Amino acid sequence: MPKNMPKRQKLAASGSPQKTSIPNTLQKPPTPPPEPINIEIIAYECVKMEADDDIDAVAQERLGKAVQSARLGDAGKELAYGNEAGRGLLGDVHEMKEMMKRMQSQLQTQSLQFVEHQAQFDHHLALINRLQHRVDILTPDAERYYSIRHRFIDVYRRDILRDVDREGLDRIDMGNGTAHEGDAFTDARLYADGKRNDRHALISLYGLTPNQLSSLPRDHPSMSTLNTGASWMKKGLDNIPADVAAAFQAFTTALRANLDADQSLTDGTTALSRAYLAFWAAHNRAPRRIRPRVVV
Repeated sequence: MPKNMPKRQKLAASGSPQKTSIPNTLQKPPTPPPEPINIEIIAYECVKMEADDDIDAVAQERLGKAVQSARLGDAGKELAYGNEAGRGLLGDVHEMKEMMKRMQSQLQTQSLQFVEHQAQFDHHLALINRLQHRVDILTPDAERYYSIRHRFIDVYRRDILRDVDREGLDRIDMGNGTAHEGDAFTDARLYADGKRNDRHALISLYGLTPNQLSSLPRDHPSMSTLNTGASWMKKGLDNIPADVAAAFQAFTTALRANLDADQSLTDGTTALSRAYLAFWAAHNRAPRRIRPRVVV
């Protein structure tokens, strides 16, 4: 064939037209095979047997009949192939599984509700504990305030009406102690609650900082000593026996070093207990007329 022959002539000369191939991207993809279907197959019979029956023979006979009567049908919400008794048994199994799922869901919901209720209970319990703590603090304060009001009325009865009795005199004495003697626990709260900021005054009276005093409970064994020592200090150093002032300073120094220690104050085996005993010995040696009232 000549090299310079036109393209049409070349196609004619070839004797047959050329086929144009279709790109693979335009071809229809093959149809995927259908997804397999899971169908349960069951043959079930409940048989009453005599003691001398051959279980193998009976089983083969009854299961054979079960298979012969088998058909495709409902087993609860699922399809199954089997005899009626078998499909009924499968339906019961499926229903039981659904029931278990519902129970698990309910248990999870109840568990979440329990956790939520437990958190609310813990919150309310903490609130109750805080309120109870507040009541425990305020109750003695109220009693002390009452003693001051008793004193006010009984002083009037004593000085004006002149009919005060022994009980009234005792109430005056109690009110004097509340109004004029030390109260470390309550005084420390004035600073803890931000009602006062002259810390130097409290330290000078009690020998401890507001935070150190606040760390001690009201019934701490050292409270009586701190209250009585502060009642001495209120008089001024010039009006206090030197041994009392020195003993109280030694006691507060030892107490600052042992705030967290659980020590006896009366056995005399530790620096703190020796300082405690020395203070009360000095206090009792002081003339009765100048001794402050002991405030517990």
